[in-house]
Amino acid sequence: MKEKFDAVIVGARAAGASMAAFLSRAGFRVLLTDRVTFPKPTLSCPLFFGNTLDLLNRIGVLPQVEALGAPKLRLYQTQIRDIYLRGRMLSYNGFDYTYQIRRELFDQAVFEYVAALPNVETRLGFNVTDLVWENDRVVGVRGNAGGGAEEEIRAEMVVGADGLFSIIAENVRAKKYNVVPPRTCIYYAYYSNVAPAASEPTATMYYDPDAHFAFITANSESDLTVISISLPSSEFERVRLNHENIHFEYVAKIPEMAERMTNAKRETPMYGVSPRESFYRVPYGAGWVLVGDAGYYKDPLPGQGIHDALRSSELASNAFIEYRANGLTPQAWNRAFQKYQDTRDRETRAMYALTDYYAHLDRDRTPQEITLFRAIAAMPQWSNRYVSLFNGVTDAGWFMRFPTPLRIIAEYQWQQFKEKFKRPLSQKLQSTQ
Repeated sequence: MKEKFDAVIVGARAAGASMAAFLSRAGFRVLLTDRVTFPKPTLSCPLFFGNTLDLLNRIGVLPQVEALGAPKLRLYQTQIRDIYLRGRMLSYNGFDYTYQIRRELFDQAVFEYVAALPNVETRLGFNVTDLVWENDRVVGVRGNAGGGAEEEIRAEMVVGADGLFSIIAENVRAKKYNVVPPRTCIYYAYYSNVAPAASEPTATMYYDPDAHFAFITANSESDLTVISISLPSSEFERVRLNHENIHFEYVAKIPEMAERMTNAKRETPMYGVSPRESFYRVPYGAGWVLVGDAGYYKDPLPGQGIHDALRSSELASNAFIEYRANGLTPQAWNRAFQKYQDTRDRETRAMYALTDYYAHLDRDRTPQEITLFRAIAAMPQWSNRYVSLFNGVTDAGWFMRFPTPLRIIAEYQWQQFKEKFKRPLSQKLQSTQ
């Protein structure tokens, strides 16, 4: 059977579904496929920051996501040794909060919304096995549903939104670059009866730079709390043998966490993410495009994956629209999608580097790094700007440039000096009264 679409999208989670929505809005006929059916868990426990919510709003699916009932997280906390940082997310286009939502709920809500859009057809349980080529250009896919007869589906564009181990990327031999070695392994689960970390819903990180691990907790929907631990990749072989108890093995090292989990009950399986390298892939070629983790992946520690997936789909959709408006020639295709690659790389470069800095857990932190964090935690104006790195308000490139840490530490030292000056003066005035 042969059928022709403007685009066939392989992978119907965040990246694929959002691209179908953007293309549908532009009037293109889209087939959205996935080898699984929803709801279906996947290895992901993301935070949906303000810039992500802004993208969901542009797609049109934000009301469906908000209907899932996750609490709004406006407070973001980090504890390192004796340092407690508490910051509030600065507003990104009116969104000053974050959500934490189980992926099976989020993916199903987005898929159902997109599947009802005009010009979008869906095929769940459809396994893509190969690409169709003509004159060195991808012109479609081959696959089957449930092991049935093979089908051939043709399209002007084949989109690989099929994740880290993308069959599309493998078949087109998409080249990797800027590769970073695996830094962490991650184990997470959802719990009930976890004591709150604050008087309001919050996302909280506990980082132990001496024992080299980090816990992240966040209030989620359904009165659940997600708890995730990141460990150096070198710990994976040891931990995987007893991963069911990994949270309680490490929680004793964080007294506050141990107290919070006194009555905790695990409500989901313990999910594990093995060490994985970070990379960029060349995201396009003749007739094919990669979006989401298929085209670009970084360590999940700072929770940026959903935003990157949605944004890459928006950029790739804009490139296809530009190509169709500019002559349908190979030259128009290359110009449009080179722009997609350049924009994606430029927008993500600084956070890619910052993520590697955070994820390199087995590296000893210097006294200067601890001093910088202490300085940020001591000044609310900087605490707020620091936590707003993760929702796109604070530019990661600006934050990482050498003058910025110097400025923060200088302001902190000046504040400390003024406090020391005020105390003797106050004591002297009191003694003369």
